[in-house]
Amino acid sequence: MSTYAFAPWAIGPDRSDEETVSPLRQIECTTCREKSEADAQQFGSDTWAISHAARTGHLGFREVVTALLRVVPAPGNPHYGKEAQR
Repeated sequence: MSTYAFAPWAIGPDRSDEETVSPLRQIECTTCREKSEADAQQFGSDTWAISHAARTGHLGFREVVTALLRVVPAPGNPHYGKEAQR
């Protein structure tokens, strides 16, 4: 297998599987480090943060988003248009 470090590549959401996975969001309290459940819907994690703030008085939060990405050959790359290998 050859490596073409100088060839153009593109990165974006991984749509290689028939079942596209939405990014997962999780909210973490920056005071006590308690975390919401990971959820694809923003409403669930936001509701958790508001409830946590009301219950504890903690006001600082960190959002962690996990998304699957895939790098593919871009136009001009010798591998462009060929079946992608895993």
